[in-house]
Amino acid sequence: MKNRDSQRDGRDSRDQHGGAVPIAQRSAAPRAAKTKRAARRRSPRARLKQNELRFRSWGGARKGAGRKPKGERARVPHVARPKHPARFPLLITSRLLPGLPSLRRTREAARVVAAIVEQRGALQLAAGAGESPRFQVVHYSIQSNHLHLLVESSDRTALTSGMRGLLVRIARALNRLWNRAGQVFADRFHERELRKPLQVRNALVYVLRNLRKHGISLEGPDPLSSGPEFDGWDLTNAPEQRRRSGWSRSPDAAGTTRLPTDFLRAARSETLHPTTWLLNVGWRRHGLIQPCESPASR
Repeated sequence: MKNRDSQRDGRDSRDQHGGAVPIAQRSAAPRAAKTKRAARRRSPRARLKQNELRFRSWGGARKGAGRKPKGERARVPHVARPKHPARFPLLITSRLLPGLPSLRRTREAARVVAAIVEQRGALQLAAGAGESPRFQVVHYSIQSNHLHLLVESSDRTALTSGMRGLLVRIARALNRLWNRAGQVFADRFHERELRKPLQVRNALVYVLRNLRKHGISLEGPDPLSSGPEFDGWDLTNAPEQRRRSGWSRSPDAAGTTRLPTDFLRAARSETLHPTTWLLNVGWRRHGLIQPCESPASR
């Protein structure tokens, strides 16, 4: 036994070159390795990596996660809306619940326009004489089951308050007409901020010529919109075409398509003067709107 131990000690005490290794150096090597491992366990970086390892039993960001939309059309997400600067107009769309009567009827359209006019008066009265209201509907288009609006607002609070008040007025007026109670609009209104002159021009075409988007061709501006009072039509090139297409405002112009008088008067209202540069002047840099122009496909 002594001979075996002496032989093992002899092998362990020699380095790779055959030389003898001091006993102090042999005992220091394992101790240094243990110290490094302990330091890594105690280091903040190691603890941070360990804290970042989180196990989840369900959920998480993955494809197809979340609540699915109800119905044929996805609704507006109920998330916090961003801040709104006063210099940008907005394109607003609000849809009715399925199954309600069409808004493109004389009495329904008249109630919608009356609500817009009533709100204009109330907001102007609150702003005071000579002051611009904090929210106003500049242009509108009444379709069978939705409304398109071009609005101006001083900030997010005024926009939310103005749209809420307008939709409540319209809903109450329509419920009285239909002899019903309850919800009228399906969801939150959809909004799109218009930041460039071309965007504003495209939005004007989209709102004032929205019938073309739905495949309806009508001679002259849509009477259930602010198109008849709009001053941005390009009618200077061909006066004969104006008479043939019905774009003359004169009721006795030759060739105009005559619609029922009550239908023409249902949605007539004064067009407000825009307060934003984009909706007043800026969009005209890209040219006036042609009578035969159609909204671009999205």
